[in-house]
Amino acid sequence: MEVFRTNDFYIFINGEYSLWWDRHTGAFIPKTGWDLTDADDPVCLGVCDGIIGKVEHSPLFDPRLLLIKESLPIGKLHGDNIVFKIKSVAFLPLNGDETDINLKPCSKHKSIETKPSQQSGSLFDLQRNAAFSKTWGTLKSAGNTIKNTTQQAAAMASGNKKNTIKDKDRFERQIIDEFHKIFTDTNSFYYSHTTDLTNSLQRLCNLEKQDAIDPKALWKSVDDRFFWNKHMLKSIIELENPLCDPWILPIIQGYIQIENCKVEMGRDLVDIDQKSYEIFTLCILSRRSRFRAGTR
Repeated sequence: MEVFRTNDFYIFINGEYSLWWDRHTGAFIPKTGWDLTDADDPVCLGVCDGIIGKVEHSPLFDPRLLLIKESLPIGKLHGDNIVFKIKSVAFLPLNGDETDINLKPCSKHKSIETKPSQQSGSLFDLQRNAAFSKTWGTLKSAGNTIKNTTQQAAAMASGNKKNTIKDKDRFERQIIDEFHKIFTDTNSFYYSHTTDLTNSLQRLCNLEKQDAIDPKALWKSVDDRFFWNKHMLKSIIELENPLCDPWILPIIQGYIQIENCKVEMGRDLVDIDQKSYEIFTLCILSRRSRFRAGTR
């Protein structure tokens, strides 16, 4: 997904679709990809993997778009549906300086250095299990920090402080740092462009029988409890425009691990010395409701 900037808009291009974010009003305008030709002197800022949503806390935190800066494929579900884990995020300010977003360079404008992919560990990788055990503790710590920071912001808004601008900048920086910490330290946010991670396989089968799944608008049939970033995408959802559907990406908070397991099925009937095996895909998927706080 390419990100462009003009004097009036930030423009996201994803195939035949484009999303324009007005830098003056903060309004979203869905268009086709061809409409980029109407933009005045667009500058490519780089590429991202998706839009998480808009974050704002007026008047203390100016509107920013939270973008998926980097994600890692962790396996496939229900066939060839790739599941991604968010590794890092970036904030795109509405009216401020975007020099700190450091998006990945666009291959059409600058060469990208490729790095060898890391091999995934086994199902019983102790290091991975140790990292997973720290996830909920980190989430709780970061969540408490954001809560305390928000309370401080409320006090700052109601009080008469001399250094209002300085306090506002410090508050914004603290919120941004905590969001980065949540996504980079916990490894607990996942998404897929082609399948629904919020519903169980049984529910998905029932929805398919009812013909209730639109492949071009998967977000309309998701389980609302696990649509973690729904409120952040509220401005886009409320437009009720079919051109918005490709930009509404449901993200879940939880844990997913997908492994291929080789299981011995017994000896071959023709050759008793020949062992036979079956390959199974084992998936552990845990979802956390956005309506409930704390460890589950």
